[in-house]
Order: sequence, then C-alpha cells, then structure tokens
Amino acid sequence: MSKIFLLGKPQDVITQTFFSLCRTAGHQVHIYDDIDDVESIPEEPLEAHELPDFVIICHHGWMDYHSLPEFLEALSEEHHPIVLLSGISTSGYATTYDTPFFDREVISRLIMYSPLAFYQGRHVIEFAPTKATDPEALAKAKNLFQSLQVKAYEITDTPGLVLPRVLAMLVNEAASAVMEGVASPEDIDTAMKLGTNYPEGPLAWADKIGIDVICQILDTLVNEYFEDRYRPVLLLKQMAGSGKLGVKTGEGFYIYEGSKTELEETSS
Repeated sequence: MSKIFLLGKPQDVITQTFFSLCRTAGHQVHIYDDIDDVESIPEEPLEAHELPDFVIICHHGWMDYHSLPEFLEALSEEHHPIVLLSGISTSGYATTYDTPFFDREVISRLIMYSPLAFYQGRHVIEFAPTKATDPEALAKAKNLFQSLQVKAYEITDTPGLVLPRVLAMLVNEAASAVMEGVASPEDIDTAMKLGTNYPEGPLAWADKIGIDVICQILDTLVNEYFEDRYRPVLLLKQMAGSGKLGVKTGEGFYIYEGSKTELEETSS
C-alpha cells in the first residue's frame, strides 16, 4: 500500500479517476485541490508516517515552476516522493523541468504522463521519464500503474507526448471546418465516429478536456517546432478567451448542464 497525494480539482475527471483507482487498490489517497489556496501548502513539514510515496499532479494549475517546488519542499526538505506530472498542457516535455526551480532529487523522480483516455472512461495512460529519471523510481511508478490496473505505455520524452499531440491537431482541423462553415460540430463528430470508428467525435472530446487545454497543447507544439500546422485556429482562441471552455464552464462546442460530482460532494 502506498500513500498518494493527488493535486487537482475534485470535479476533474483525471482527479476523480485516480481517486477511485487508488481507493479501490487499497492505497491511502489525499487530494490537494487548489494551488492558489494557501491552505493547500502545509504549514509545517509532515511527519515521516504522513509523507507520500507518490505525488500525482492531475491539474495543470499545479504545474507552475514556483508553486510545485514550494509544495514539495513544504512536505519535507529531505523526503522526495515520485512525482507524476500530467503532460497534457505543460509548457514543454518532461526534461524541460530540469530547471533551477527544481532540486536535482525532484528531477530524478519526475515522470510525465498523459491521462486523456480517462475522459473516455478507459484506464490507459502513456508516460515518459525525464533523461535523469532514476530507474528505481521508474520501476516503482510502473508497479503503481499495475496496482491501479492501468494499462501504461512508456514513450519517448517529446513535446505533447502522443495522444495529446494527435488529438489536439484533430480538434484544430475540426474547429477550422466549423469556423469555415463546412459542417456543424454535431455533423463533424458524427462523421468521425461513423467514418473512423472513433469512440467520440474530436469536438465533444475537446469539450471534455477543455478548449483552453487544447490551445495550450497546440501552443507548446508551435513553440517547440515553429510550424504553422500546430497553430490554434482563431475559433479555438476566441472560445478560450471568452471562457467557453467546454464541460467545465457549461459551454464549448456544445451546451452542458452542470452538476456536482459525487467526489466533489464528498470533498466539500
């Protein structure tokens, strides 16, 4: 049994999924839900029996260079948990985090992962260690995934990883078709499901992930490769700028009726 800290919003699908999987597997799990809330930062270093074996960052708000190291340092100056960092909206790839803001011990225990399949109800992730990730830490992370009954695939450390990169480009092209009046979001999603056997249309999937996150993935790819094919189309940028981010705001390419999740009600 491991002690696991989840850093993310209780209503987020990624946080909910990890919370459920960890509890089912018999792990001790605790949620820190808001990086902007000073109460999320422990006032005093934790006792040895309270320290986590893993810190799983589920929400991109926790990925700020300054806030994450501050949180880890507040836990303990000597204990270094294995950090699993969601890579769906970061500013680069795993080894990007090898910066002066991070202690070398943190870098050696840092692994980036993509949980986008969670939005489809599938317990599948891809993960990428940094160039400096300790083999022992990597082995422990693999054991954790196995205990959670998550299918985990190791990939090369590259910007956007695999699924986020491919999906964001599909969403970008689909949004371009909507913007140009080629077809409605419903028709595009239906065509993709029937024509390619996708489990869900790219625009409905984008709404679940967040339009802002899709834009962040594309911006990461543009900044890394300097290719216009990754540049977010105007419609996506307008939606992100106007707060039409999808399910989490009640409106994206579709309209949604909000409701509290079971986990959110439990945490409140």
